Amino acid sequence: MEYDGEVSNNTQDTCNLFAKLFQKVYSKFTTSSISALHNSSLPPISFFDITVDDVLLSISKLTSSAKSDSDGLCPLFFKICSDTVADPLALLFRQCLNCGTFLDSWKLCSINPIFKSGDRNDNCNYDL
Repeated sequence: MEYDGEVSNNTQDTCNLFAKLFQKVYSKFTTSSISALHNSSLPPISFFDITVDDVLLSISKLTSSAKSDSDGLCPLFFKICSDTVADPLALLFRQCLNCGTFLDSWKLCSINPIFKSGDRNDNCNYDL
């Protein structure tokens, strides 16, 4: 992979090159922007309600993959057990919203750059 004159030869270096690209594209939140969000007229997160129907709709949109996610559960599990797990999941999600506490694993994400066209070794040829 290549970006801004640097070339990577392993996975770690490739990730670091993408990180440099991301830093140029996205800006960090400043303390003042976070304060502005906090002081805005947006309703508190506890205002939003998650219903069993919301959970069932979300489960219906999952793929039928048997591949496990970071939590060790696969989407197929939720599809098969949707009627059983929807109510407890809705309750769990509501409790998280009400107390403002979320599992650390829910705060993780996976960023997968998508190749557009051109040279696959050039980071600029990927959508972020």
